[in-house]
Amino acid sequence: MKTPRTLNVGAIGFGARGNILPHAHRPDEGVAVVAAADVNPAALERFESTYGPDTRTTRDWCDLVADDDID
Repeated sequence: MKTPRTLNVGAIGFGARGNILPHAHRPDEGVAVVAAADVNPAALERFESTYGPDTRTTRDWCDLVADDDID
């Protein structure tokens, strides 16, 4: 039997879109919000405080697109 894999989600922009991410973040169901890109440092701090210190944050959305750990 194949082990279920978690879908790792990255968000580009954590302003208004940040309000919909809790609906996607369901680690127990195989979907985890793991990273965010935003030019606003305060938004990235809010992302990390919401989703935890093990998440990744960046000011450059290209970093998320290039990250093979983000689906």
